[in-house]
Amino acid sequence: EYGYKTGTSQAVAYVSGLAGLLYSIAVDTDGDGQVNDEVRAAIEGSCQPLQTVGVGGGLVDAMEAVEMLNGW
Repeated sequence: EYGYKTGTSQAVAYVSGLAGLLYSIAVDTDGDGQVNDEVRAAIEGSCQPLQTVGVGGGLVDAMEAVEMLNGW
């Protein structure tokens, strides 16, 4: 039976897929030898706000995250 689900367990597949995409194109811009901080900033900075209270950081926007990471 199918139903409506919400929460982090439902979002993790989308966010981890986006993180994988971003890791494939990320460049270390701050010289710390890692790109995880650039990837995180792109994901968090590109989320579209939701009009629902208590739903985390928003809706991930893959195109916006890629554009942020590439400086477009």
